[in-house]
Amino acid sequence: MNYADYHLHSEFSCDAHEPIEFICNKAVSEGVEEICITDHCEFPLQDKYPWPDFKKREEVINAFRERYEGKLTILSGVELGQAWNEVPRLDDLLKENDFDFCLGSVHALDGVNDMSHMGINEDNYREYFEEYIRQLELTVKTTDFDVMGHITYFFKPFNADFIKRYPPESFRKDYTELLDLIASNGKGIEINCSGLRIPGLQNTMPSEEIIRWFRLCGGKIVTVGSDGHSRYSACRNIPEGYKVLKKAGFDKITRYRKREPYFVEI
Repeated sequence: MNYADYHLHSEFSCDAHEPIEFICNKAVSEGVEEICITDHCEFPLQDKYPWPDFKKREEVINAFRERYEGKLTILSGVELGQAWNEVPRLDDLLKENDFDFCLGSVHALDGVNDMSHMGINEDNYREYFEEYIRQLELTVKTTDFDVMGHITYFFKPFNADFIKRYPPESFRKDYTELLDLIASNGKGIEINCSGLRIPGLQNTMPSEEIIRWFRLCGGKIVTVGSDGHSRYSACRNIPEGYKVLKKAGFDKITRYRKREPYFVEI
């Protein structure tokens, strides 16, 4: 099967240090034929988490496009965190850069701290979860992106016991409303394979069941990403992600060129 990984972070991202060359080598060794580098732009956190030098990154990507021609396709992308906070700034970013793909996401509910550092627990999780869903919906309604990343990211910090008692699938009403909004706006969702490497989750983000709900809502656009931040995690678990997509009832994966989606049979 011709695999593609649409969620990767390189040395140009605030939270990664891996040279793009090493990511390319890992992709080829894992049988991945297409990758998209989606380094972070966190809104409104540019001072805390510096944005990539996209001009320099593009020079590096172009050099490796030539080197890997015929072996690997390398796309230029971005992960937009909490972009609803600064829509004009987002618009400027998109005008200044010719991205192939834009991944929308929410990491910091308070605009400062990742959810894993906000003291979310069994007593207050419902309040925070509702805020998480609200911000995902705001992202859909107000920002320019292609695919919503890891929509069960909220559950990432919790242990297996919590997940067993409060699985993401137990919030069907909340997720169905979100998925319906995403589908009706012509956007997609991501199968984030990093959840398979998280002890508490041991599942893709979102799970097969939630992906199936997206299909029932009329959703058609789905990408798969490793969320790799190192040569160890880059392109890992991509075949498992494709299997989950197939089990959820999809027979095509979505790819992008210059932010235009097209479909490839799986």
